[in-house]
Amino acid sequence: MVHASLKDKPRYEALSYTWGDTSNKRDICMNGHRFPITLNLHIAFQHLREQNGARTLWVDALCINQQNLQERAEQVSKMRDIFWLAQRVLAWTGEPDESDEALELLQELGHPSTFMRLYGLASKPMAFLNDDFSHCLNKFESLFRFLNRPYWSRVWVVQELAIPGSRAGDVGWLEKDKVQIRCCSTWVPFSTFTVACASLVQLIPGILSSVACLSLANPLGQTNPAGLDMFGAVQCSIPTASRQAPSILELLHLTHCLKATDPRDKLYALIALARDEDLALVPDYSISATQMFRELVRHSILTDNNLMVLSGNRVSPPDTGEGSSSWAPNPERFVNSPKLNWDPATTTFNACNSRAPTISFSDDLRHLTAKGIIVDSIDTVIGPFDFKQFPGLFSDDWCASEWASSFRELEQYGSSLSMSERDIFWRTLVLDSGKLGHGGLVSPAPKEIGEWFEVMLNGFAESDAVRAELTKLFYSQAGFVDRCFYATASGGRGIGPYGTLPGDLVAILYGGQFCYILREVSEHYVLVGDAYLHGAMHGELLDQRRQEERRKYEEKDFVLW
Repeated sequence: MVHASLKDKPRYEALSYTWGDTSNKRDICMNGHRFPITLNLHIAFQHLREQNGARTLWVDALCINQQNLQERAEQVSKMRDIFWLAQRVLAWTGEPDESDEALELLQELGHPSTFMRLYGLASKPMAFLNDDFSHCLNKFESLFRFLNRPYWSRVWVVQELAIPGSRAGDVGWLEKDKVQIRCCSTWVPFSTFTVACASLVQLIPGILSSVACLSLANPLGQTNPAGLDMFGAVQCSIPTASRQAPSILELLHLTHCLKATDPRDKLYALIALARDEDLALVPDYSISATQMFRELVRHSILTDNNLMVLSGNRVSPPDTGEGSSSWAPNPERFVNSPKLNWDPATTTFNACNSRAPTISFSDDLRHLTAKGIIVDSIDTVIGPFDFKQFPGLFSDDWCASEWASSFRELEQYGSSLSMSERDIFWRTLVLDSGKLGHGGLVSPAPKEIGEWFEVMLNGFAESDAVRAELTKLFYSQAGFVDRCFYATASGGRGIGPYGTLPGDLVAILYGGQFCYILREVSEHYVLVGDAYLHGAMHGELLDQRRQEERRKYEEKDFVLW
């Protein structure tokens, strides 16, 4: 081990890896002393050792005293400089397997010409359905296994791969091949990996719906490989000429499904990538994860002057006993909502009509008080809808699955409505917005989506195959992925978070882009999650010009546990 100062600009390579099983250790000799490291790191060292000469590596397990909380916090604050100043970042994804098929396909998909061809095909929703992928299915299986390795599920990897491109003005960083990714027995430049992932994104829906894939005894999987989710998070973390560095909240939502041994690292691993305003958040391992997320809420509301930090789909709120806060944005409770308008950073919704938040915190930060209005109580809930197997939803046996009953219940509900109510219903299901081909999100939703919905409900189609195609197209626009449809006591309709229950309240909180589902508990409220309420998402209920409408709703302070 060599002690060095970053001010002296030492020459070294930074290792990006996952610890692996911390109970499975091997000893190495470091400065004449035995030092235990995990098996995965031990294997990495064996492969990284130079045959001739020395190799200088920065490795967190050796260069940071993990038992010293203060040193950990100090070193985490230096991560941006450590990975930025490294000559190369070596992404060790794990021990090479027996096959190079993943490498061959990765290199093929990494050609820009391949990406352009696939981009054109992706604008045709059914282009891949009847294609025979059997001639290269083994390669896809191998590549999917590679992209589902534990390495791609580690939250620290995001900054380790993104930091080399995170400095403004360094437009050529990708071409420098500073980041190298280990695939099978070869190091692949990150530039090649980037194009390959972009190509694979175009292919995924068609591959998973193809006859060849659906007929496999062990299908490739029903969701994106973890490596593609990682690719998306890394890409969104890198500022460009037209995109500033993301906020810490955007990063938290992007990476909510990634893992960390210490739950506090779900936040601390992202600070180095965040905008300057969020650098005020300093890693502190002396406080609990719950307290850390409470501090994040206070910081975000005071910095942004809105309630974006309260947004997000969540599983059922935790018990409101000592130490818990339903309003603290714990990523462990987040559930993905892929529809673009659910993204608080890009949504067009403005339920509060741009009213500034009126909030206060208790001295111990356990309670948050926010001003707003109760719109209605929830009478009917259908769902939640589990879309984890969505790409294969319309294979021949989809009706046998458990979640098909929820779709049938939803369709039966729609069939019972009048034509005018049905129009509101389908618009609610897609958040009154739609995306056709490569175009952007359109709102109000295009009428074609309503036509697909009518065919789906009534069966008016040339054939069962056509009806199945249109049904799939409609559900591809769904805004209720892993959420619930709800109807209110006065006839309102909306989409709520995963944990929505009858009796919950629909509220608008000042400063919030969305409506929120609250659950009354004694004299307090539990925040269940954000929600859509048709006819209320653009400030209609708080419009100063509609005084009669506004008088229906009583303003109050909600004390959130």
